[in-house]
Amino acid sequence: MERITSKKLDYLADRLNDALGQNRKPHSVNSEGKLISNVGTFYVGKAYGGYQLERITSTGGACSVIVEYRGSARETYLVLKGILEGIELAKEVK
Repeated sequence: MERITSKKLDYLADRLNDALGQNRKPHSVNSEGKLISNVGTFYVGKAYGGYQLERITSTGGACSVIVEYRGSARETYLVLKGILEGIELAKEVK
């Protein structure tokens, strides 16, 4: 069985952002030189020994949890793969 790493999860989050036209980077520097969060960007939250898919909802860094569950790397990998597959299927239907 393939080992699921944090790097693989980040790669899938990048693919999700690309598929939905969002910025890959969670943060940018504005014209005043201040760090701001990129609203709409998806990223993998890593805390308490688990992972979860999150999305930035404000320039201040607030986020929403996409799946209300902090799981293992493999579980989060499967969530991301499922979302990406759903996006691809939706494109085929159009």
